[in-house]
Amino acid sequence: MSTPGVGDLLDVRYARRGEHHIAYTVMGDGEIELVYLLGFVSQLDLLWDDPAAADFLRRLGHFSRLVVIDKRGTGLSDRAGDVPIPEEQVDDLLAVMDAVGFERPAILGTQDGFQVATLLAATHPTRATALIGMGAGAHGPDDYGSPERLDRFFAGLQKYWGREDAPGNYWADELWHESAAFRRWWARYSRAAAGPTTGVRIVRNYLATDIRPLLGAVSAPTLILEGQLINPLHKKLSRRLADGIRASRVVEVRGSTLNFPWIDAGEEVANLVEGFLTGVPAAPIADRRLATVLFTDVVRSTETVAAVGDHTWRAVLDRHDAIIRSSIERYRGQLVKLTGDGVVAIFDGPGRAAQCALSLRSALGAERVTMRAGLHTCEIEIRGDDIAGLGVHIASRVMSRAGPGEVLTSSTVRDLVVGSELRFEDRGDHDLRGVPRPWRLFALDG
Repeated sequence: MSTPGVGDLLDVRYARRGEHHIAYTVMGDGEIELVYLLGFVSQLDLLWDDPAAADFLRRLGHFSRLVVIDKRGTGLSDRAGDVPIPEEQVDDLLAVMDAVGFERPAILGTQDGFQVATLLAATHPTRATALIGMGAGAHGPDDYGSPERLDRFFAGLQKYWGREDAPGNYWADELWHESAAFRRWWARYSRAAAGPTTGVRIVRNYLATDIRPLLGAVSAPTLILEGQLINPLHKKLSRRLADGIRASRVVEVRGSTLNFPWIDAGEEVANLVEGFLTGVPAAPIADRRLATVLFTDVVRSTETVAAVGDHTWRAVLDRHDAIIRSSIERYRGQLVKLTGDGVVAIFDGPGRAAQCALSLRSALGAERVTMRAGLHTCEIEIRGDDIAGLGVHIASRVMSRAGPGEVLTSSTVRDLVVGSELRFEDRGDHDLRGVPRPWRLFALDG
């Protein structure tokens, strides 16, 4: 099963345990079975909607068959009933594993996800081949201060759940203060994943669960990934895992947090996980190169279909596709995919990509078809017949900002064609959904 590409729908499935349905998705074609248990709350649709997170999941799927789960009570799973305790989450996990045919997968867990992985490995040792912990630790009842201090923490967590104006973020405090984009994403993600009461219950259960007595029963090889910039308490708690699990080791990873590894350490984490599970260092991804990515879209295609009818629209699309193929070939591009009423293509030069976009606008306009387009020059990964990488998402987001008949480019494209006859109009800085920082966009005139 291949990983979803740009514009593809995420294949969400459900495993049933009793009266509850547990949402999960499967991706990747690798030989290794791998389950990813996200920390605290999750929402599969919005997780995949974040370009950096999607790239991290694709990278894991490069060497594995990867299952990602929304725990019961959060995200796309059933919300009915109380928040499940760890042993119930183990039962839910086993139901998902059985549904996808995983006999003995490796389990990658963050925070309480690693607690569940540990309990599974300790109680069902034949069902886990290896464990990987990120942002994980073994804490005791006194590690987080007095009950009064914890009560104040939970009161603040509930008050500011899903809000961008929270004074901090327990799991990524430095990132919270540095990145407005991260604050927006986390606020939206946490609101969609769970309500305040559920969120606080999950965190409270996590902090009240002491897994230290279980660690000696874990025989599965275990890799503990520890952020270099985490605070001393969290470092102490992660080292406790290594002290308690016999076949374990700790590796420091750059970055401030491994709760969201895709933000600043995604490739490094994926390489370490691959090396740990395969026994060999990760090989470079087969085809990674610089390209200019073009996305196009027909404006108001749904309304047009309703107005002219399916038969006429089919003829329009056939002409559209013929023009697309001819123009891409003329400007030495490579067609990646037709998207129904648009295209994804790559070029080895930004000037040719820009000229192709202008040519398409003119040729389709003569057919009374209005298009919009987005261009971005970036490093991409060739994955079979598809392309991947954060830059691909940026190109898609650039197109989404274009108006009818408009060709928008990133500043990277403009900067690489300085001195050409191409003319650009500055459209200012834009926050592109799911992209860490604002990008300056330019309208291509011609």
